[in-house]
Amino acid sequence: MINVNTILTPIDFSASSKHTCLYAIKLAGVFHAEVVFLHVIPVFSLSAKLFFPDISRPNEESEVTSEERKKALDQMDLFLQSLPVDGVKHARRVEKGVPFVKIIQAIETVHPDLVIQGTHGTTGLESVIMGGTAWRIIRKTKCPVISIKPVEYKSFINRFEAVNLWGVEDNMTEMIKSPRPFPPQKILYPTDFSEASQLALVYAIALANAFKAELVILHAVHERESMLNSNRHSGGGVNETAGPDELMSDLHRQVTVLSKNAQIIPLISKLPPIPAIFRTTIKENIDLIVMGTQGRTGIGDLVVGSTADRIINDSPCPVMTVRPNWKLEEVEKRFKRIYRRLDPTDFRRSSSNSYDLTEQDLSFGLTTFKKSDLLLNNYSVDGLKLVFEEYGIFDILRREGFDNFRLIFNLDDPYRQLVKVFFGGMEDPEHLLIEMILTEGLLKHPCSNPPGPGDKTTGFNMLMLEWVCLQNPEYNFTPQRPPLPGQDYPGLGIGHEIYMVLILMAKRIGKEAVVNCPQFYHNAWMYRERFKFLNPADEGQLLALIRDTSDYTLADVSWAIYLGCCTEANTGNIFTWRGGHQILPFAEELKTYFASRRYKNLVWDAVEKSNYHIDWRLFQEKAVSQLKAQKEFLT
Repeated sequence: MINVNTILTPIDFSASSKHTCLYAIKLAGVFHAEVVFLHVIPVFSLSAKLFFPDISRPNEESEVTSEERKKALDQMDLFLQSLPVDGVKHARRVEKGVPFVKIIQAIETVHPDLVIQGTHGTTGLESVIMGGTAWRIIRKTKCPVISIKPVEYKSFINRFEAVNLWGVEDNMTEMIKSPRPFPPQKILYPTDFSEASQLALVYAIALANAFKAELVILHAVHERESMLNSNRHSGGGVNETAGPDELMSDLHRQVTVLSKNAQIIPLISKLPPIPAIFRTTIKENIDLIVMGTQGRTGIGDLVVGSTADRIINDSPCPVMTVRPNWKLEEVEKRFKRIYRRLDPTDFRRSSSNSYDLTEQDLSFGLTTFKKSDLLLNNYSVDGLKLVFEEYGIFDILRREGFDNFRLIFNLDDPYRQLVKVFFGGMEDPEHLLIEMILTEGLLKHPCSNPPGPGDKTTGFNMLMLEWVCLQNPEYNFTPQRPPLPGQDYPGLGIGHEIYMVLILMAKRIGKEAVVNCPQFYHNAWMYRERFKFLNPADEGQLLALIRDTSDYTLADVSWAIYLGCCTEANTGNIFTWRGGHQILPFAEELKTYFASRRYKNLVWDAVEKSNYHIDWRLFQEKAVSQLKAQKEFLT
């Protein structure tokens, strides 16, 4: 489920740093990954120099000099000689500046799959004073981070002798002082059952499988949260909100189905989150904690901000933190701010004056369809250009060297509308950047007998993304970015931005759902975080495919399915991708449907019954034939 090809590890030549590097080297050996060792020659901040003038160096340069680089690389060679790097692919990197800034910049350049860092070291006076370098890196880094506390650094529990307050026996305090073994034998996954905390579950399961470790699942429900849950359940009427025991039972089943042979230990604690995590870590002899950096913002929150910071600083074992999809998160926040300040009436205006606005036209969400110059009865060509300008789509494309954009609508079918974006002032296939087919209609109610006389029975107004093509005709495919099925050119790298624009357009015109039609496996895989298949059997099939092909790249799996090399292990039949409808719900009834225990149970029933196998020998044969046929077609 996870690919770890590159690990970045900052080092400062301290004893603590050696412990961190050893962990990175061992982990790289498990995943056959490369380790990039990074050393930052510290340049102190202006405030540090102001308060501590003794640290200022005369004529200090901001760039690494050749003498400094040679000295740092010699130190790194000497440092690495004492570590078991033989047989592990590794590289050295030297930067100069404020440590946490340079570390984050290196992460953005190297694009590691994982960062392994120490929580305390000697890299820079400010980090020692503020104690925040490790947390800053976690908050700014787009990939998971494993933070390791020095063995000699006593934990909060040990320093304040508070173990007995949390019911931990005296003889267990010795465990706090001892280094944790590698590979981990027990992994702790704290959860509040939120979607954000679920993201860390993928890594917890993958690591438990890789290390053949026990997986402890912990949920903390203390007295106040129990009272809130009780009040929520006593509102009367039908309420599918499950209690902690039911949610833990569901999660236990989910992990059992997704993991291969991991032994699972579910625990529910009545302590507050931080004491619950620390107590469990000690009592269960945990070797690694895997947790999200965000969760619910209520009293049951396990993993928001300061909680994760406390766990990282004071845990006696390494802690892996997993952020939500960083790009989607950043795009969503930025686009929502833009959405609120835009005037919807501007989207209908046209510089050609070929369309006169009427009072009726100015009411969004028209239900009658007429021959119109407006996309979705709400957006003129100039209006959609404005949308792409305001949301920064055109700016991204300009940075890639494109300009002189032309937008073309085909609105002959009011229910199925075509949008094309060209560059260079041309309107031919060689200049096509974006092509979309958008369909309006009703999404049938997923329940055969919708509950309640006041609920919807006819269906939900939807915007269907029947086809979305984002391509860069100026680029060629590379070994690092091979083509995916259905691709003529590499992508533009703006998938999240375009989908967020379409989602906000759908909300603007009063739609109750956005429907995605994934024509290939990789399309469904890319949007699985926000969209769920309407049919629980289709959702279960996707999750089973992800589980059973987790050791391979997305491109290989998608091609194997497309070429008919994937079989259903239970029957031996060739698996054929049939698509389906992935839904992003806005209407509360649809949200309730996807959150219901019935839907989830049907999903996990499907996962449990499904097993897939890829014949890679057949894949190679068919891939060669496919490539040969493609070359013959082009010539």
